[in-house]
Amino acid sequence: RIAPGRIAAVVADMAAAPPVRPCAFDRVLVDAPCSGTGVLRRHPEIRWRLEPGRLAELASLQSRLLDTAVAMLRPGGCLVYSVCSIEPEEGDRVFDAFLDRSGFLKIDPRDHLREPVRSLVGSDGRLRTFAHRHGCDAFFAAAARRP
Repeated sequence: RIAPGRIAAVVADMAAAPPVRPCAFDRVLVDAPCSGTGVLRRHPEIRWRLEPGRLAELASLQSRLLDTAVAMLRPGGCLVYSVCSIEPEEGDRVFDAFLDRSGFLKIDPRDHLREPVRSLVGSDGRLRTFAHRHGCDAFFAAAARRP
């Protein structure tokens, strides 16, 4: 376990196996590989790389990464899931399925955020940005707590 008050960044392939022993972290960020549809305005070539069935493959990988992250969190720990995609198959659906199977409790992060970020979180407790609305890349993020 990492000593309290210390920050340890771990870069690892979580699709392979948890990179640390169980219950080592208070917080885990899963910034998952995705289709990248949220960055289309800066990378229009993405639309030509997406193939039928790719969203399903990515959603499966994203789900596995979340399941691996569970083992690294101590009880009461917080998990944040994010993707630079606007596709519900990679955002809401992956996160909802995770909540259903994991028993994690969703968190509304607004009390922990400052403006202007706080206003990007909807009434469902999930952060969403859109290029046409916010003048930045599109992202999805959601948080949950391990019971």
